[in-house]
Amino acid sequence: MNIKCKLILLIIFVSSCSIYSQQFRLNGMGGLSFSVLDKEMSLDLYDFGNNPAWLVESEKEMWLNIDPSISNEWGNYRRKYSSEGIYNLNTGVTGVKPLGNAGTFKAAAYYQYQYRRNQYRTLKKDTYAGEAFFFTDTTAANVRFNGPVFMFSHSMELLKDLYIGAEINYRIMSGLKKKYSYAETTYRNVTINAGLAYKVSNDLILGASYFLNDEQEKITAEDVNLFSIESYQFRGETFAVLYRNTSVYQKVKKQRNELTLQGYYKPLDNITIGANCSYSESETNILVPRANLIDAPEGYSSNGEYSANLQLQYKIDNNALIGLKAKYNKIDNWSKNDTRNLLLWEWNTNALELGFGGSYMFDVNDLVVGLEYSRIINNADSSKYIDYRFNNIKSNDNLIKAGFELAIIKGLKFRGGINYYNMEYDLIYGGKDVTFMLYTLGASYYYSDLAIVDVYAGYSDCKVKENDNLMRNNFNTKLTLRLFTF
Repeated sequence: MNIKCKLILLIIFVSSCSIYSQQFRLNGMGGLSFSVLDKEMSLDLYDFGNNPAWLVESEKEMWLNIDPSISNEWGNYRRKYSSEGIYNLNTGVTGVKPLGNAGTFKAAAYYQYQYRRNQYRTLKKDTYAGEAFFFTDTTAANVRFNGPVFMFSHSMELLKDLYIGAEINYRIMSGLKKKYSYAETTYRNVTINAGLAYKVSNDLILGASYFLNDEQEKITAEDVNLFSIESYQFRGETFAVLYRNTSVYQKVKKQRNELTLQGYYKPLDNITIGANCSYSESETNILVPRANLIDAPEGYSSNGEYSANLQLQYKIDNNALIGLKAKYNKIDNWSKNDTRNLLLWEWNTNALELGFGGSYMFDVNDLVVGLEYSRIINNADSSKYIDYRFNNIKSNDNLIKAGFELAIIKGLKFRGGINYYNMEYDLIYGGKDVTFMLYTLGASYYYSDLAIVDVYAGYSDCKVKENDNLMRNNFNTKLTLRLFTF
């Protein structure tokens, strides 16, 4: 597959999900978003704009979530250095505690375990991240990663109508390739998100936030028998430098800076508008040992990204709602070899998504039915000078989501949903005329004012029309216990 697989950052435009996301209701309804009213996914500055300053106004109740999840992905529709399958296990807690005049505190602690089956050669944790550099040995093997994730967030009203807040995330994982080089990986990621929000009036709220991400990955291996390990530093997809030594070492350092502006506007009682726009710059440094003494630069990548997102909800009456969505994303990326200061790759993408949908709540059993349609136009222009590959690709995609929620008995609700996503050209995996289907089921039981028990299950399959043998499947399930007293 001669594909634009290094454009993986584009997937962020399609969907984004945090490990401690609390959208269990909408997830069970097929991932509906802008067409359904939901208190966990409103258009305010916190839920929609990811501004921690508005946490104190967005979360008014105390609660604690305990939510283990399991997923399994498999199939032969994948990239060269991807694994045949991935098994994920996550478990942990997320809690919110209002503190009165002192604001609101939110925290999370999770443990992640990932097992990659038969991963081909690559030694990096995130092989496909847009850069022109790959670090490999000569074998395919099973690889496991595991480690904890912590999050702390606090928000308060500093002055009348002026809010401040900050969120810190810390993740550390260790990895091991269980064959040949037995390469060990230490991965560390720290993010800081700080924000301000100002309530001009009850109908107009403005905000700004700054996001910093610092990431580091250290790969080491040493043969226990003192034999030489054969490894390759790829510059591009075809050209590689061979290293033979009794030890293997590489360090990857990344940093991302992002500024985002948010807005919430309610011009009429039945119309709500949420908007945000952002600009980010990020860089990647590949470091290798020189003379076994210092870490010397081997490769450098630069990434600039622009994004804008607008959503509108129009409540016709107490039963009917119409939603509109417009989103734009643009990425410019280039990679060079630091040793000789040579430009290796240069690519850019832009994507425009326009969507509309609606939902209706029937009087019988509180039945809610929702439907969304999005037209996504992707453009990618890539110049891989070192690989002698030059491509210009355009893809017109269609995404349809449908879901429902039904109250069976008092306190018990059942949900279901389906997604149909047709891609003219899959910029991530490289197939043409690709169809992605997602099926979801969910149920919640409300036990008085003490707790909610929620279960979710989802199954997806991805097929390439030109080759029926290429498929990718995923099954995931999650249990959430939300306590309102603890």
